Amino acid sequence: MLFTFHSIIYMWNKVNNKYLKEQRIMKTANNDIRLKAKGNGVALWRIAEALKITDATFSRKLRHELPEETKAKIYCIIDELKEV
Repeated sequence: MLFTFHSIIYMWNKVNNKYLKEQRIMKTANNDIRLKAKGNGVALWRIAEALKITDATFSRKLRHELPEETKAKIYCIIDELKEV
């Protein structure tokens, strides 16, 4: 089978992008919060608004793993916002 340079690059990018996407999802801090919010149709900026902080500040806080007490508070906010 004859492969052109472009077809090899295309296949490499397809495999590499899938691998990188999986790694990003697995290594993201506070992934449980992100997935719960997304699964319930709640935007992160709405959670930030309920916490009375800007969405940029909330995004920065999510970069590092949050304490369990803070996560519990955010879970409650998500549950309240999904009903709205």
